[in-house]
Amino acid sequence: MLTALYNLGVDYDAVIKRNDAATTLAAMRVVVGIATWAAPGIVGKIVGLQESGDSRYLWRIFGIRDAVLGIGVLASQGETRKMWLKAGIVCDISDAMAAIVGGRSGTLPARTSASLTAPAVMGIFMGLAGHKLEG
Repeated sequence: MLTALYNLGVDYDAVIKRNDAATTLAAMRVVVGIATWAAPGIVGKIVGLQESGDSRYLWRIFGIRDAVLGIGVLASQGETRKMWLKAGIVCDISDAMAAIVGGRSGTLPARTSASLTAPAVMGIFMGLAGHKLEG
């Protein structure tokens, strides 16, 4: 994976040395994004959604979005990095709201709603912390 990031212009030596919320979140986004794109059925089962062709398609959209958001943070600095962090925060807020609405309306089982809400909320807080540390 580091080779792929290097090929995208990411200075992975600097990424590895840097230990902050933004870098941790970005690395998690890349790993989760690639895994979700590659194995959407497994991710769906983990969060409690039934697998279908439609769900695999939607998981892959989510996966590539998260991977790109992570790579954007890892490959940038300064104001550009803060912009990527803000984009991730907006996506995480939207994901959390969608999961909560789904759970409250009954279109998602409570366990599924919780398992989708929790990582989105974690992403919001890590994104905000990372944004704050960026200055």
